[in-house]
Amino acid sequence: MANEVKDLFGSTLAITINCSTLPSSTNLIIGRSGTMVTNMTRRYQDVMLYVKLLTGASAVPNKTAMVYLVRGDSHATPHRSDGIASIGATVTTWNAQPILMMANRRATQAAAYNIYGECLINRPGPKWGVIVAHNMTKALAVGTTNHYVRFVGMNPEVQ
Repeated sequence: MANEVKDLFGSTLAITINCSTLPSSTNLIIGRSGTMVTNMTRRYQDVMLYVKLLTGASAVPNKTAMVYLVRGDSHATPHRSDGIASIGATVTTWNAQPILMMANRRATQAAAYNIYGECLINRPGPKWGVIVAHNMTKALAVGTTNHYVRFVGMNPEVQ
């Protein structure tokens, strides 16, 4: 009987990123960076990324949020996409890879509204993280529990 290769899933883990009151960026390049995830021990080949954002009240409908992938190495002076040095800061991204676009498709937006997205990251590398940006005119809702960025790592397993 032939062996089968199946995905072996890790635990769901959070990426620390403060999306609370994240200001709007008209061109979707100014956002906030999260902590870098070290992948040196787990060595995930694939990662499922899950994102939830709560818009601010009166956010403009038909606008988007963008998530960018930040890759890094394990050097003492680390390389990171766009040279991002300060984790958790407001950053400008020029070359980080866009990996997820989440649309706010509400026809009217009097109250805050949750938007959800997920994507698959192939071969994340030794260290990786994300930047979140949006262009919804109003800042995202206040409160760190209103937003999350988390992931599940996957590796192939022969059975």
